[in-house]
Amino acid sequence: SAHNVFNWLSRQIDTSKMDDVNSGHKVKIIDSINWTQVLNKKWELNPVIPFNDTIFSTLTDLLAVVDSNANIILKGGIYDYPVAFINKKNIYISAPNEPAYFLIPDNKSTIFTIKSSENIILHNLYFKHALPYCELSANVIDIINSRKITINHCYLNGSGIIGLFAENTNGILFQDNIIEECKSYAVLLNHCKSVILAKNL
Repeated sequence: SAHNVFNWLSRQIDTSKMDDVNSGHKVKIIDSINWTQVLNKKWELNPVIPFNDTIFSTLTDLLAVVDSNANIILKGGIYDYPVAFINKKNIYISAPNEPAYFLIPDNKSTIFTIKSSENIILHNLYFKHALPYCELSANVIDIINSRKITINHCYLNGSGIIGLFAENTNGILFQDNIIEECKSYAVLLNHCKSVILAKNL
């Protein structure tokens, strides 16, 4: 729930370290985002999404009726549910005005999944599981059986197994992103072609 998301973030702001309960050592808290500002702003939870004169309550609802050729503009806020692009084509999703934070209070769901899709662009989005990484069993972004996928100016906080996982995909541009605190790998590619990883941190 949103309550769990905010409670977890509040605990992290109190100190610069947190305990890894599995290993007993300290884990550095991310410093690429000022979480104090995130909390103080009191972001709207799950903002509605206007698209072609229709208001959708979630991005999942919108993707259920849009298969292709869509420019989706997200409002600033916190989205606390995972999203899946399946059999989609020519979709651009961004948050150009205020940050859109995908903060998932779930340790088993990949935050963003792109499967059997083509020409998908993610721009200026923030992804994070709202649990310590030692408790996670899912990835941040999965790309499977797809073509021409672009992810740029995004923030992937691991708190999961893998930051970006791609399999059987041809044409990935992953540029100007930040990946932090992944449990196993920042990026893991399996049977992928024409992949460009550039200027990521």
